[in-house]
This record gives sequence, C-alpha cells and structure tokens, in this order.
Amino acid sequence: MIRKIGITIAAIFLTGFVLIQLIPGPPRDNPPVLAPARFPPDLEPIMRDACMNCHSNETEWPWYSAIAPASWYVGTDVLEARASLNFSNWEAIPFDQRLDLLTRLWNGVVEGRMPHHPYVLMHPRVELDVEDRKAIRDWAFDEIESLTRQI
Repeated sequence: MIRKIGITIAAIFLTGFVLIQLIPGPPRDNPPVLAPARFPPDLEPIMRDACMNCHSNETEWPWYSAIAPASWYVGTDVLEARASLNFSNWEAIPFDQRLDLLTRLWNGVVEGRMPHHPYVLMHPRVELDVEDRKAIRDWAFDEIESLTRQI
C-alpha cells in the first residue's frame, strides 16, 4: 500500500514536471551586439566572468536555463539585468544615462551587491575579490571623468 502511494506521488510529480516544460519562459536569445563597451585588457576577463553573462547580449546560457522552472528564473534575471545595464549597447547610451549607470555600477560592485548573489552561488569563480572590485571601480571612475569632459 505505501509503495503504491509512493509510486502515485512520484508519477504526479513527474507528470507535473513534464507539463511545466510546455509553459514558455522568457526567450533565451542573444540579440546583436551593436555598440559594445570597451574595457582595458586587464579588466576584460573580470567583466566577462562577473558581469557580461547577464549584462550583455553575449550570455552563455547554461544547460539548466532550458529546463523549467529554472528557465523562468534565469531568463527573467538576464532580461532584467540587460534592461538595467547592457554593455552590448554601452556606446549608444546617452552620456547622462551612462553617468547614472556608472554610478550605480560602482555602488553595486563596491557594496558587494554585484555580481548577483544567486549567480555567484551557481558560478563561484565569478566572485569578485578586493582587487577585482578596485579595477571595476577605477574603470567606472575613469569613464565618469571621460564623460564629464565631453559634456
């Protein structure tokens, strides 16, 4: 009797899991890179690992991003990250908006809010150390100085 209940419960969960795969999630695509940010050579790998997988159109979609319900979370997270800051369109963003984004970037990285904690849990290699945070902060500061000279 207990075995039959266990099999029934497992069948219900398996059926539910298969059925949720039919519910479409956010698109997992990479639109064209139109006006990418330019980073110093020493900063490029840091930005690629820690930032650009979510904040660019160059996302490397992990295998689990194709399986619901993880696909819903990952897809939504990337879409929100791109909407807030997208390094693939960086040079096309107006100066005043870039200044605001640089300030937010600087604060998020220096305060430890970025990279996003759930992303770091799944990708421990992207956790920024003090030197990485300093390099990003310095780049943001240099960009702010450069933009303010152009205005």
